[in-house]
Amino acid sequence: MFKYMEIVNWVREQINTGALQTDSKLPTENEMIRQFNVSRQSVRRAIQELENEGLLRTVQGSGTYIQGPAAPHSNKIALALTNYEGQVFPSKVRGINRILEQNGYISNLFVMDDSVSKENQILETLLQDHYAGLLLDGTQSLLPRTDEALLRSVINSIPCIMVDSVYPGFGLPSVMIDDEAGGYLATKYLIENGHKQIAYVGRIDYIQSINRYKGYTRALRERGLSFNDENVFFYIYTQKSFIYDGSMGEQLLQTLRRCTAVFCFNDDLARNIIGFLNQNGIRVPEDISIVGYDNMPVPGYPLDLTSIIHPREKLGEKAAKNLLRLIQDPHFDASYLFTPQLYIGNSVIPR
Repeated sequence: MFKYMEIVNWVREQINTGALQTDSKLPTENEMIRQFNVSRQSVRRAIQELENEGLLRTVQGSGTYIQGPAAPHSNKIALALTNYEGQVFPSKVRGINRILEQNGYISNLFVMDDSVSKENQILETLLQDHYAGLLLDGTQSLLPRTDEALLRSVINSIPCIMVDSVYPGFGLPSVMIDDEAGGYLATKYLIENGHKQIAYVGRIDYIQSINRYKGYTRALRERGLSFNDENVFFYIYTQKSFIYDGSMGEQLLQTLRRCTAVFCFNDDLARNIIGFLNQNGIRVPEDISIVGYDNMPVPGYPLDLTSIIHPREKLGEKAAKNLLRLIQDPHFDASYLFTPQLYIGNSVIPR
C-alpha cells in the first residue's frame, strides 16, 4: 500500500467513528509527517485525495478541515447566477426549475450581480448548508478567481455544473452554447452581405464574449479579410455605463464610423449601440448594419434585430438533467454544447 493511503484510510476511519467531525481541524503537515513517518509529498497527496472525495477543505492561512459530504438525501439544488437581467437568465431558470420539480428537487437562487466578491460570499454560504448539487453561472469568467481554494472546496463538496460559462483551469463540466461557432456564424452572415470592415464590440472579462470574438476573427480569416485592431472595442464590466461618454465614447464612435457593420456580443449591447449611433446621426441599417447575440425580442422595438438564437430554456433543462445524472453518477460526462443558429431580422442590409 502506498504511504499516502495510510493517512487517507486513517482520516476516513476518524470520520466514520466520529473522532473527527465536520469543521474539525486536521493535524498539521508536520504533525502528520511525524505521526505516520512519511514525506511531506505523501501528506499532501493524501490531503488532495481526500479533498477530491469532498471530505476535506483547505482554508489558506488557517489549515485543513473536515468538510463532510453533502447530506445524501438533500433535495436542494443551488442556482448561482451572475445576474437576473433581460430574458436569458429568467428563461434558463424556468427550464432548470421545470426539470428539478419533475424530479422532486427544489432550487435556491443566488444572484451574484456580476461581482466576484459577492460570488465568494455565496460560495461561503453554500459550504454552511447541505446541497445535493450546484448550477453555477460564471461571473467575470475570464478573471482569475480571487479565492481559488474556496471555489475548489465547494466543487469538491457538491456536484457542480457550469451553466452557459466555464472557469478555465477548474475542469468543471459545462452546459453552454458554442459561442465561437455563434460568433463565426454572425460574422460570416455580414461578410456574405458584402461587408468587409466589420467591428466587434464586447467584454474582455467574459469568456463568452472572447469566444464570440474568436469566431469573428476566424470568419474574417477564412474569407480572406484582413484583421484590423482598430475595428475591435473591448471593455470590462465596471466600464459598461461609461463606454458611450467622454474619451471612451469618442473611441467607440471612431471604431464604428470606420466600419459598415458591427457584431455585438449580446442584444442588450446591440440596442444600446443603436441608440448611441442614432444620437450621433448614424442610421441602422442604412449607414451601418448590426448583429446581436441571444435573440431577445423587445415588444414594440422598431428594429427587428438579426441575432444568434440562444437556446435559453432548453439550455436550462439540459443543465438540470445533467446535474441530476451527475449526482447519481460522479463519473458521468455532464458537459454539453448547443449548436447556434442565426435569426435574420432587418438590421443588416447588403453593401
